[in-house]
Amino acid sequence: MVNVSKGRTPEYWKEYQRRYRIENRERIAYLQSVRQKEKLAEILMDRKGLSEAEKFYVLEHEGRCDICGSPPTGRVKRLSIDHNHATGAFRGMLCGHCNTGMGMFKDNPELLGKAILYLTPKTLPGECQ
Repeated sequence: MVNVSKGRTPEYWKEYQRRYRIENRERIAYLQSVRQKEKLAEILMDRKGLSEAEKFYVLEHEGRCDICGSPPTGRVKRLSIDHNHATGAFRGMLCGHCNTGMGMFKDNPELLGKAILYLTPKTLPGECQ
């Protein structure tokens, strides 16, 4: 079949698209990242109920965990949107390990404080300092 407006075959257009993708790889990657951010913005506003300021924070985030500073970990290579489970309020962006840790400690600051004390080196009775 020939494209009447251009007089070119489907094979021509297939090859044209292949060459375009090779020659414009960086531009295509950039546009895809922009589209992904736009899609994420829709999800944040619709499903997560984030405000404009919170949405902006997520979209412009540096890509590192707000607790440990590491890049995303785990099977899914993106940070989690952390929120208070009681109020639903947005708290920040966490890697998989920190997000799981917060959940394991039931988002309880008192319990986390006890864990910090537990991890702090201490002298046992009868030990020299």
